[in-house]
Amino acid sequence: MRTSAASSLVLSLGFLSGVVSHPCIWYVPYVPFLTSSLQRFHANKAIIIDLGIRDHFHFPKLHSLDHYITSIKLFGTTDNYDTQHTERLHIDFAKEAYRATTRKDEFPQMTLWLERREKVLRHGAYIQWHLSRFISGPSDRGDRRTAASTSSTSSSESSLVPLHAASPPLPCFPSVTQPQPVPTRMKLAKWPTVKALTFPAATQLYGAVFHVGGST
Repeated sequence: MRTSAASSLVLSLGFLSGVVSHPCIWYVPYVPFLTSSLQRFHANKAIIIDLGIRDHFHFPKLHSLDHYITSIKLFGTTDNYDTQHTERLHIDFAKEAYRATTRKDEFPQMTLWLERREKVLRHGAYIQWHLSRFISGPSDRGDRRTAASTSSTSSSESSLVPLHAASPPLPCFPSVTQPQPVPTRMKLAKWPTVKALTFPAATQLYGAVFHVGGST
């Protein structure tokens, strides 16, 4: 009996909260029904552990049920939530790493592969920062070149501008007295503002450079 109750309640929650929009959300019977269904499911789910079907309930899909009602009240829907984001990360950080191994003693090789990818990304970000600083400061570079050419002209050793004279300073840590604003809220649209967006357009117009398929 408790198994049937837990199964039917979680199915009811999934069907009702998974609709695209909830036009009757503020009607009195709707939200209390979702709340009572969630409470009754939590009261009956222990039978699944008692029967040995599962050892625990610590997984994202079940945890997200506790946030469905709040998201529906705030956004009118479940805030576009799905577990494909974590599944996508599983493909990137597990399957691709496994393919790069020899299939023997794969865990150390996967860890090293991920570590190398992180280092490459960090180095690429530093190079982009370095180039942007080098291009965005022509006045400072002009002053340094003028000073360098003046000093080199006065001395008879060389008339070339030193290489370090045109290089930007190394990055430094941000000042503690100037904290950066941290966003505390995230807003998502119910409907897409652009229809039939292609991968190249998403990369060029919106800066989505890390999604799968952006290079094709």
